[in-house]
Amino acid sequence: MAKVHELVGIVPIISGDEGALGVLYLRRAEDDDIMPNFWCVPSGHVEEGETKQQAALRELKEETGIEATEGQLIELVLDLESKETMKNGKEFPLKAAVYAVVLPDKRLGDVTLIKDHSAARVLGLGAFDEMGKKPENFANFTRTDRLIAEMFSARISDLCHSLALPIRIEAAAAASRTSVQEVTVSPQTVSPSAEIAPEVPQTLMKSTG
Repeated sequence: MAKVHELVGIVPIISGDEGALGVLYLRRAEDDDIMPNFWCVPSGHVEEGETKQQAALRELKEETGIEATEGQLIELVLDLESKETMKNGKEFPLKAAVYAVVLPDKRLGDVTLIKDHSAARVLGLGAFDEMGKKPENFANFTRTDRLIAEMFSARISDLCHSLALPIRIEAAAAASRTSVQEVTVSPQTVSPSAEIAPEVPQTLMKSTG
């Protein structure tokens, strides 16, 4: 019987190029042993002495350069069972604890890629919801990530509206106090119809923002 790998995953919700919120995905490197060239959220194993929350935050920082705190983590599921396919054709069964984190002040240009990934993108909430409803249309995402969208797209959309909009309103209010220009914030900034932001090459990642 194949070993079941205990993993953690974190679903980062950040702002796309147009300011609309979406889910940050990374494309696995071409030489990766597991699902090469497929899109996934930051994930990995829990190291000795770590809690699952600590592991999720470490993976987020290591794989994207973005930092968050345990207080910002939102538990989605602690025992998601799935499986992926390795480059050699063998199955990779896994059980994952999955968290979400809403960071509307972060953008694609804040992402710093490591060698394990070749690109980053922000998938708008509308497309994320579609992946949950029609996962077969997103064959270039890992099986586990399509399952996460299928199970939690509605909850993540609700989280974006309830957590991100007040932050944007406060930011707009602060800006209006220091500027003669009128600043408005609309709920459309977190609309589920957000589009997919273009991919950013790894060499340009530092200069984007």
